[in-house]
Amino acid sequence: MCNILNPQITKFINLSKAELAATATKIPALTTAIPKTTLPVTPTTKSTKTLTTTTSLQPQAIMMTNTASFQQLAGARLVRQQVLSTTTAPFTACPICNTGPNPCKNNGTLIITGPDTVSHITEITLKTQKHEFRVDANTNYYIDGIITYYPNYWPSETDPRIVATKPGARVIIQDNLSGAVITFANGYLCVEVPLNEMFYGNDTMCGIWGNINDVCGDDIEDKNGNQFIQPANGCRIGTNSEAFHFMDSWVVDSTVNNCVEAEVLTNITTTAPCDIQAAQNQCDLIRQAINGQGPFAACTVMGHDAIDKTFHDCAFDICHSFQLCDTLNAFALLCNNFPFTNIDNWRDIANCPYTCPPNSHFSMKTPKCQNSCSDPNYSNSSNCQDGYEQGCTCDANYYFDSNGEHTGFAFACRALNDCGCVDGNGNYYPAHSKWLDANCTIERECNDGNLTSNPVTCSTDAQCNIVDGFSTCQCDAGYSGDGYICNDIDECQDSNMCSSHGNCTNFPATYKCTCYSPFSGLQCENYTPSRHCADLQIYHKITHSGAYNISLAANYTMQVTNADLTWTEVFCDMESNGGGWTLMSHESGSAATKKINCGKTFREYVRGFGDPISLTVWLGLENVHAITAATPTSLRIIIEQCAAEFAPYQKDECTYPYFSVSDSNSQYAIFLNNSCIGPANGRNDDWITWDRNQMGPKFYAFDEDTPYNCSNTYLQTGWWFNYVNNGDLCGAANLNGIRYACNENEYQYTGKHLSWGNSPVNDAYMYLRPRDFPNYDSTTTSPPSL
Repeated sequence: MCNILNPQITKFINLSKAELAATATKIPALTTAIPKTTLPVTPTTKSTKTLTTTTSLQPQAIMMTNTASFQQLAGARLVRQQVLSTTTAPFTACPICNTGPNPCKNNGTLIITGPDTVSHITEITLKTQKHEFRVDANTNYYIDGIITYYPNYWPSETDPRIVATKPGARVIIQDNLSGAVITFANGYLCVEVPLNEMFYGNDTMCGIWGNINDVCGDDIEDKNGNQFIQPANGCRIGTNSEAFHFMDSWVVDSTVNNCVEAEVLTNITTTAPCDIQAAQNQCDLIRQAINGQGPFAACTVMGHDAIDKTFHDCAFDICHSFQLCDTLNAFALLCNNFPFTNIDNWRDIANCPYTCPPNSHFSMKTPKCQNSCSDPNYSNSSNCQDGYEQGCTCDANYYFDSNGEHTGFAFACRALNDCGCVDGNGNYYPAHSKWLDANCTIERECNDGNLTSNPVTCSTDAQCNIVDGFSTCQCDAGYSGDGYICNDIDECQDSNMCSSHGNCTNFPATYKCTCYSPFSGLQCENYTPSRHCADLQIYHKITHSGAYNISLAANYTMQVTNADLTWTEVFCDMESNGGGWTLMSHESGSAATKKINCGKTFREYVRGFGDPISLTVWLGLENVHAITAATPTSLRIIIEQCAAEFAPYQKDECTYPYFSVSDSNSQYAIFLNNSCIGPANGRNDDWITWDRNQMGPKFYAFDEDTPYNCSNTYLQTGWWFNYVNNGDLCGAANLNGIRYACNENEYQYTGKHLSWGNSPVNDAYMYLRPRDFPNYDSTTTSPPSL
């Protein structure tokens, strides 16, 4: 007796165990045509009990893949409410239970995935004995990822712990250690287990299949112990939303197949218009069985409720484009499991002919044991289970091959000379097949019924990998070949490699792009100049203030790399007024130590000096000239004024929109053509005391001083002293002057220390940034984002 998990597990999840027993614990209505088996599996001799939909397999685990998961649990209810639900989530069928003598030991999972139409299982995976046995939607069989053929005895025919056979369209996996038998086809899953302490009890099994303990109330339980059965209501399931929660609580891997947890997607009457009455009329042959009429009259033993639910499921399937004959065949398979049910002529009445592969014919009395390619005398074997079923019988002198061909049939009937080979472990391989062992060290081939073996060796530049189910010598990345001979790929032969902004160098298995500045990236595809702090913020996405290296006004027209450039450490203000400011001048520290500008020669002012990390720096005249000559530049001034008797401490800042410094030929003369714009504007902004349409004063230091010794007057600090102005021999400002402490009398420093507008000030900062920031670089095709 077998419980079937299929697109309409809609039914018996809503039945009590007593009701299940009354209907022989069968679940009806498959959605795919499953011909009767023609090659049986060796039956278990232990006393068995068929699992209900709320049970699970132990100590191993099963994964199965399906569509539209919730319908699996409460589809009949959903059908009547005309609601469609889907999921692609993997669900636990048998996880480790809390207690009990034989808890699941392998953390098995029940995967329910597939297209978002109607619910059906597409894949199962049995994990046991530290190995994985998988059957995909095309009934291909894999052991630890490697494709094998039917029949298969693992690890061998003399020690058959796991036996896989395929009698027709169904796959039967028998676990001889536990006695469990799994029967699977696309949309059909049946599990039979022996009724012993391994499977029976409160805590031996759990997960989406529940347990076997003769108590219906705990059959549907989520991972947290919440139960969804209503014992007082005949052990019916709870609400649909609760069932959704139950399913999702057993999701074990939300990354599998783009996992989508269960949810109601839509009302099928609005998204999939269907003539319900017409669909029910097509399924009327099933409903007739309730009254003992029609080709399924003998199926009345299934009981009214089971047949009625199957009838509604059939209408649901028809509304979702499933074939009527497939649904009727599923019902026939279920009915055939009941004793004394003769429905041999249902296909003729329903006009559902049974198509067989070449060299075979349909028979309602197909023997379960047919002579096969793997065992030409199987019908006389001790493993043969007597009996008949509907299906295809191979013609005389043709032998059953479970592995079939790509002709739309699940099996084939071949002449003996066209059959494959059987290895020493009793496992079958198709004719003309060729494969490598798991370690890719032996190549085997089946021809004319004989197996041959040859040693092989993968290239030293290759690995033994599983590719599409086959062990394969596969060249490493960066190499090409058949896996036995692998040649290095010269990526640099591709003219597009490294684009036009770099040089490609080939290495074994790889290559390297040496990028020309200002480009970077694996393919030199990123434009990343580093001429000033604005570049670092815009093109390198640096947002924190600090000391960074820049290639001041680098000439990017030459094919040079970053290693060829001269790099200068600067301090960048990345947070004030939009960021991107390069510190040009400032002194930091106590009043006694604020003398970095004092005593520096003209050449030192040209080169620059200081420590950007401590914000004590003079950027250098040549560097300032290079920046301002390459890009129109603004100058930002920050002035800090000590509190006085009638004035509080004040910090002002303003910006000169256009600032530049000439080259050495003009002694780095300054050009400012506008007043400083900002709060300081109007507060003694008297630096510009020359004609703004003309070049401003030159730069002087104590060793190249003005005629009036301005540098020496200002304690040997360098500045653009405006000695040509009448009545103001050294100009109105010197932001390189010596700082003083706020507790000192500022008037004693007038004309000697740091000054702005002819008044001594406590501190000053000078910052540079491209005038059109952030859209200052014509190389970019669009304004960069901040």
